[in-house]
Amino acid sequence: APEAANLPRCAPDHSGTPDAPEVPNLPRFVPDVSGSPIVSGAANAAAEPGVPAAFTPPRWLCNPHLQTIVANRRWRLLARPEARRLRGLEWVIDAGDGVRLQGFHTVAAGGIKADGKKRAAATGGVSGARGMFPVVEVHGKTSVSGASIGSPPSRRALVVMIHGWEGSAESVYMRATASHLHQRGHDVFRLNLRDHGDSHHLNPGLFSGAHIGEVVGAVRRLQRLAGDRPMVLLGFSLGGNFALRVGIRAAAAGIDRLVRIYAVSPCLDPAATTLAIDRSFIYRRYFLPRWRRSLRRKAELFPDRYDLARLGGADSCMALTDAVIAAWSPFASAADYFASYTLTGNALGALTVPATIVAAADDPVIPAADYDTLPSSPLLEVHLQPAGGHCGFLERLPAPAWYERFIADHLESTLAELPFVAECAS
Repeated sequence: APEAANLPRCAPDHSGTPDAPEVPNLPRFVPDVSGSPIVSGAANAAAEPGVPAAFTPPRWLCNPHLQTIVANRRWRLLARPEARRLRGLEWVIDAGDGVRLQGFHTVAAGGIKADGKKRAAATGGVSGARGMFPVVEVHGKTSVSGASIGSPPSRRALVVMIHGWEGSAESVYMRATASHLHQRGHDVFRLNLRDHGDSHHLNPGLFSGAHIGEVVGAVRRLQRLAGDRPMVLLGFSLGGNFALRVGIRAAAAGIDRLVRIYAVSPCLDPAATTLAIDRSFIYRRYFLPRWRRSLRRKAELFPDRYDLARLGGADSCMALTDAVIAAWSPFASAADYFASYTLTGNALGALTVPATIVAAADDPVIPAADYDTLPSSPLLEVHLQPAGGHCGFLERLPAPAWYERFIADHLESTLAELPFVAECAS
């Protein structure tokens, strides 16, 4: 695992998009440490006393598998009624090239006022915004239109969230984090990747980790929903991988309102992660049936396109990847497929937006050695904790995860230092 000093030990078209003011020299929250993007908890505490310095779970909650498994258990929301009640209006976004992605928009009080339809409130009700992007009727849910941007810019953002593989906008960690950010005054948009959640019907093609173009297209559309506010991208696991790749492509795609990316336990080497999942009976048993269920749903909706008999009896995630690639993918092999979205090495040296990674050295499916390969860059910082598992970071149960407070505090500091935000808010 990478060394970290003083860490506590634990036994398409965007025409009409509002022009964003130029933001020169975006501030980094923590400076480079010895030429490495890895920032220790101690260094973070020295830079910003208000931000939780390091994740320090109780001894009984140190096990990385316990952290990983418990983090996405529904009962974690029992003590968080605001997360259970979180509501958001369903949107279907034209992501370009005929692709449609689903998401749910929750608005902080006073964020968007709807003209006679609905009014933004703590429950997150908000109407559709005319001219922003196509909204369609989905499963009997009627879209509405006619919203107008109502509040002045402030130290608040639109946070676009992306879940992990075989998760969804309704995953526990998505609801919990969205609720926390919403309570801190931010608008949140929980985006479903293709074929995740109840979205299999929207596109005939299968989900692929290589489909970064449609996520870039969706984020480009969503910046119009931000109005005069800055936009932030927050991804978990595979969603963190997507978020970081959006950060590489943001400038070329005209995504000019994106001021920060957060990635929690991001998948950097998908081939290594797939093998790690397969080596664990627990994780293989979790992911493989869910992926098969997703493929069955797709075949039910598009029977002329998908014959699941072509998959044979694949009994691991890697074997099923090989079968899907051979049956319905343009890639020559699984190795070529994984290479298309691997972020180890110098890939993140091409970031065009500041990015903050929160990860754990004991993550059971993301090798800590992956972080050794990341480049030193003024746009990249890695907060590598000694414990936390995969998207866990639970300090006690069923309390919020440590990263919820860390990201919210880090974000407020970042927004306060942005020139155009500070000027508008003063």
